[in-house]
Amino acid sequence: MENNFNIPAEVGKLKVRGNIEIVAGIVLAAAGLISMAKLTVDFFIYINWYMYFGFADFIGKVLLFFGLMIIGVILIMFGVKNNNFVKKYYEYVKFLAVDSNMYISVFAVSVHETVQTTQKNIMRMIELGFFPNIQLDAAAGRLIYGDVMSASSISSGMPLSEDTQNDA
Repeated sequence: MENNFNIPAEVGKLKVRGNIEIVAGIVLAAAGLISMAKLTVDFFIYINWYMYFGFADFIGKVLLFFGLMIIGVILIMFGVKNNNFVKKYYEYVKFLAVDSNMYISVFAVSVHETVQTTQKNIMRMIELGFFPNIQLDAAAGRLIYGDVMSASSISSGMPLSEDTQNDA
């Protein structure tokens, strides 16, 4: 059964957010690094002035610029993580387009991941709205396209229908 997946807007939003985080991180890290370099050169040029009048100011600036670099690196890491998650979504779609009613264990082998990692990623993608028409049936360990639930997810305590009661 082949499905045509429409790429939801949430995927594009996460991709844009990841790119913005990367660009902002690069700008902050570069600004912190350049400022630290300039501050270091100024320190060695005016070492006598810093020793007598502004050593506390110098330490404050070092901490500020180092903080900018750290925030920039963290933003870059988050941006790369978001972009990799979008790439993983496209990888998942390739396999789900062929068969969206697939067992998680089979799907995990297809994408070369552990079952736990695949299940966690799919649950997060469903929460983010990447797969609006797919449900995760944790009891049966399978993905279900649409509103159909598998027989294993139905509890055994449900009353039988009239047709089934008559057969029993």
